[in-house]
Amino acid sequence: MPSDPASTQTPDHDAIVARLREEFLDYAGDALDELDSVIETGRDPDNDPASTIDAIRRGGHNLKGMGGSFGYPLITLLAHRMEDYFIGREELDQQALNDAQCFVDRMRETLEGRFDGISEADVVRTLPAKFDFDVADVVKQDIEVLLVMPRGAMTQIIEREFQACGYRVVTVARPFAAIETAVRTSPDLIVASAVMEDLSGVDLACALHAMPISRDLPFLLLTSLSTDDAIFANLPAHIPLVRKGDDFADDLAEALATLHIT
Repeated sequence: MPSDPASTQTPDHDAIVARLREEFLDYAGDALDELDSVIETGRDPDNDPASTIDAIRRGGHNLKGMGGSFGYPLITLLAHRMEDYFIGREELDQQALNDAQCFVDRMRETLEGRFDGISEADVVRTLPAKFDFDVADVVKQDIEVLLVMPRGAMTQIIEREFQACGYRVVTVARPFAAIETAVRTSPDLIVASAVMEDLSGVDLACALHAMPISRDLPFLLLTSLSTDDAIFANLPAHIPLVRKGDDFADDLAEALATLHIT
């Protein structure tokens, strides 16, 4: 019995991709509208801050996972920044809610094509910076730090050290994701933990150093291991090691001076 020609017809992959892209745009638009509502509700003094923070983080996490898959890698970067901004935050004030609205507005403008032709690095630097303490006495610097390490108590300590210098800090927990973030955003400094899952900090340093697009990005490595440990045998010679411990602040200051980060 002859087969039905329609059943053997080659799928129109371009049409499928276009449809999925349109579905993502619809989903993202609805998600941003929902975040608008969450932020507005969060301005009510009687609203529970924890539920608002959780809703904002979940909204950012969901958009982060989908943006790059449908041709909007900038959405992934912006959504990650919003999620990262609210990680560890327990209190909400009007400034934090204004900052959340800024993230949402930048994502909506991205969907509308407002940043076509503008580098992703320039766009992300227009975002609010995360500070976990009163910044009244901190002189903010136009220096962006990409911190690559698993989340935990040590992450917060390292973040605060850089924030105290007035630096903008964004944390990426997975080294594979950090490679994409570094290439797309050209941070002024990359700081990675030596020991991580999937790739070590040494692997990450070697990978970025091997690519012309990221070879010159300043990089330093955090470790609690001895500096003569075998793990560092292949570390590029120009990358400083900073030991975690009592002398961390002094070692960090010396490393930043070596990299000409002020």
